[in-house]
Amino acid sequence: AKLYFKRGIVLRTLKQDSLAIVDFQKAISLDSTNAVYYSAMGDLLFDHKDVSGSLGWIQKAIQLDPNDQTAHLKLARMFLFTSEYNKAFIEINTVLRADVYNTEAYFLKGMCYKSMKDTNLAISSFQTAVQSDPKNSEAYLQLAILHEARKNPLALDYFENAYKADSSNLEPLYGKAMYWQNQQNFAEAKK
Repeated sequence: AKLYFKRGIVLRTLKQDSLAIVDFQKAISLDSTNAVYYSAMGDLLFDHKDVSGSLGWIQKAIQLDPNDQTAHLKLARMFLFTSEYNKAFIEINTVLRADVYNTEAYFLKGMCYKSMKDTNLAISSFQTAVQSDPKNSEAYLQLAILHEARKNPLALDYFENAYKADSSNLEPLYGKAMYWQNQQNFAEAKK
């Protein structure tokens, strides 16, 4: 089962998802007690926007291992995708009760609040995410976007921090340029 699972992971990285599904199913048929196998299958289906197909696999992973934080966060991400925020918060809070420093949980909490148009709580959650992981470029980027919407110059610092955390992502530089352009400062935008 382990070898089928490992090969499924490799196939997934090679973008051979249909073959990965076959290997994950084989791993599950050989060892139906390993929650990680179910979680991987659910994750793969979710990546292909098969939310209903993914849900059962993730729930089975949690049934086998109720302490699997990764599975709880995948379920929370799924509920965020389907706009079921109360269910997402239940999964997120389950993880935070076990690990108060879980960066991804705070990030997902921020995304829920942002989707619910509660900017203050979204900012608070994203700030907690970057406090627990100063290299979380996505949380910095979300903070920049929220502050930019408020026309707060603090957005520039968050764009800069997002770029420093992940210099391969050019979105923060674009966001900074757009901030300056919206302020009619074209010289800074060009920089």
